[in-house]
Amino acid sequence: MHSKFRWVCVDTQFCTHHQNLSPFSYISNPSPMSFSYLEGNIDFKGQELANRITKKLITFGAIISFLVGFLSDNILYTVYTFAAFGLLTASLVIPPFSFYKKNPVTWLPKKSKIEIQH
Repeated sequence: MHSKFRWVCVDTQFCTHHQNLSPFSYISNPSPMSFSYLEGNIDFKGQELANRITKKLITFGAIISFLVGFLSDNILYTVYTFAAFGLLTASLVIPPFSFYKKNPVTWLPKKSKIEIQH
């Protein structure tokens, strides 16, 4: 089935690699280029810290949002305040900042052969 639309490629390297894909195939087949700038590794302690920051900011944001909405008698102020806290939380938790990488995991060395004794 042919599409009625004509797709124009700006990045030729990306388009030659993905020329046979539909415009929405990136959902099931992500390319190596998609969101690679957001990818980052954090250690387990960093994950715990991010989890604590998320829980505290969302809880604090919910309380403040409720109070703002209650005192102003406007539900939109509640939504806007909570959305602002959500964006603040996302901006602090999603990027792999260096304070999330303070405790790197040291893995055991790779064994060349596993011997099983009976």
